[in-house]
Amino acid sequence: GLETAVANTEKNLANARELFSSYLDSVFNKQGDGWSKTNLGKEIDLLTGYAFKSKGYTDASDGIRLLRGDNIIQGAFRWKNCKKWPKDNAAQYSDYHLQVGDIVLAMDRTWVKAGIKYAQVSESDLPCLLVQRVARLRPESNLSAEFLKYLVGSKKFTDYVLSIQTGLSVPHISGKQINDFEFYRPSISDQSEISSNMIEMESNIQRLESIYQQKLTALAELKQSLLQKAFSGELTAEKAENRMSKAAA
Repeated sequence: GLETAVANTEKNLANARELFSSYLDSVFNKQGDGWSKTNLGKEIDLLTGYAFKSKGYTDASDGIRLLRGDNIIQGAFRWKNCKKWPKDNAAQYSDYHLQVGDIVLAMDRTWVKAGIKYAQVSESDLPCLLVQRVARLRPESNLSAEFLKYLVGSKKFTDYVLSIQTGLSVPHISGKQINDFEFYRPSISDQSEISSNMIEMESNIQRLESIYQQKLTALAELKQSLLQKAFSGELTAEKAENRMSKAAA
């Protein structure tokens, strides 16, 4: 009964995530009224990072974080144990300072089994500097940052990356290949509406994921408790059924 409950919960969790992916696909695989065919190169300012030398790294608490490909996961950053650059030496690299709303994309191992390695910069991520083999995508006036974020996180972009990345040991993409990605661009007002719908749906999906994760944790704890009682001889079939009924509820 426990294994069935776990399997069903994991299936519900996967279905919740698939629901959001399906919605993204439905948006980016269509051409709406007034949508213009374009490519990223026409809609963004793309910059690749600087080759900061490791001998210049610092452990100072006020050091500026260096954004490398290893710091980017699927839609988020992982700053633990990140490298830093001296604050008093950062001004000369002003071109590589990131801004709120920038989309960053790992150019080496852009796609891994968990998905595309991309994220959007928020206030809490700053200040940080862009390192080589990471691309910064900054939208121009006809493209909103939120719409660009969802575009880069879409299956359409994932399929494109998988079709053009080169290299066996370290698959990678180039700045030109990023710029060449074609898509249909809605009007700014349509982009705003689409992004608002995505934000709301994403929030609901995250809420569902939290509920399912809590249920998986509870089921794991129940299993451990039942096993302990079984081995100690305290468990009866009637008690086990009662516990299962409460867990299923």
